[in-house]
Amino acid sequence: MGEFFVVRLMVPSAGGRGRAIAFGGRGLNPDAKPKYNNTGETALFSKGTQLYNFATARGAAIKAGTIILAEGYMDVIALVRAGFAGRRPPGRASQGSGPDVCCMGSGPGSAQAATTKSRRSHCSWSSSVN
Repeated sequence: MGEFFVVRLMVPSAGGRGRAIAFGGRGLNPDAKPKYNNTGETALFSKGTQLYNFATARGAAIKAGTIILAEGYMDVIALVRAGFAGRRPPGRASQGSGPDVCCMGSGPGSAQAATTKSRRSHCSWSSSVN
């Protein structure tokens, strides 16, 4: 267990109230196995039900009328750093009375599969970046 998060960029994952409930760790070495490590399932954290950055992004999503879902926490961090927090992505107008939902995915493999699955059930529109 002591080696679980060694040589990794640690990212806290907050629950709906903004308190850290889990951690993710991305390997810093190109050959890190696995590339990502996450906290195991607990009473507070279930990977399949938590949205990374939800507590922070909620107000901005309501204000903009747009929810951007990204596959992983590194994708979310990149979108926030690129200025997508609190504004509608370029060229999009709301498609109805509810929020416009955009699903973003990057690269082949599990990220693309998760984005494709989300597109079918949640997204007004989507984009993939390779």
